[in-house]
Amino acid sequence: MKLFFEAYKRQSPEEAALGTPRQMIRVEISTEDDAYMLKDKYKDTFDEFYIHYCYHDEGKPCKLKPI
Repeated sequence: MKLFFEAYKRQSPEEAALGTPRQMIRVEISTEDDAYMLKDKYKDTFDEFYIHYCYHDEGKPCKLKPI
């Protein structure tokens, strides 16, 4: 399993209507604690934060945990 921190920015209704993709970042992390530190770093730029548990190497679906 790989761990990632993911952060997303909300879209305006105009952006959503145009089909503009949401701005996001994904950073590979070593521990869940890293995700909380990154959340603090990006809290002024992004609106939604997740820990992404990636199980693709094991043939399983990923899971997202809101933080």
